Amino acid sequence: MSYRLGDYFIDAEKARSFRGELNRFIENSLQQSHFVPRCKTCGKPLPPQSEFSICQSCFHNLNRAKQGVRADRNSQTEKGSRRFSPRGR
Repeated sequence: MSYRLGDYFIDAEKARSFRGELNRFIENSLQQSHFVPRCKTCGKPLPPQSEFSICQSCFHNLNRAKQGVRADRNSQTEKGSRRFSPRGR
């Protein structure tokens, strides 16, 4: 408005500095609000254009947990197959 209505806004420099402060305030407020995508597991902020709903660390933790469960199942299957083997009779 200071460009179009210069007669009413005599201190354009002051208006620009206030605009910068206001922009920083708005950006900080938006980052702390629900508008910022957050990891559904831990709540960390995600990158603005993130394709996924969880962060990298939660993704890696879930994969490690799944691999651990698979390893346990495989070892139990091997033990079970030894137990019920026709050769074992």
